[in-house]
Amino acid sequence: MKTTSPKDSIVSTLPPDLIEAIGDKLEIEDVKQLRLTCNTMADLLQPHIFRSVTLCIHGDNYQQGVEKLEALARSTHPACYAARALTIRTLSPGYAPRSFGPIALLKANNSIDLFEKDPFEVSTAKDRIINHLLDAITSLQGVRAVQ
Repeated sequence: MKTTSPKDSIVSTLPPDLIEAIGDKLEIEDVKQLRLTCNTMADLLQPHIFRSVTLCIHGDNYQQGVEKLEALARSTHPACYAARALTIRTLSPGYAPRSFGPIALLKANNSIDLFEKDPFEVSTAKDRIINHLLDAITSLQGVRAVQ
């Protein structure tokens, strides 16, 4: 067993397999805290942060959600090799969960039209989803469960 310097965490002297096994048993918030203790922990436990990926793209977060999808599609995101579970909640940039329905457009005469054409931003987000969804899903090579 290696000796520790004053800057090393005593936990970082454990074998990497044991550290990874500990990470498997911890909740995600605990893994995040353990990663903060030292660089060794951060490196060994990074895959545990991305054990599951959730795709939830809707009117309140569509920009962030589409960027996440595009990052996965590039196959360079750590989740591409670490994720074991994929959950798809919604892929509807025009859906606003707080209003429990589609984004309603208020017209000049104060009437609401639920069937009016999507705003440009929503239409663009839909195109980006269509262009990157398959690549994003296939990049998640370790996924064993999909919901």
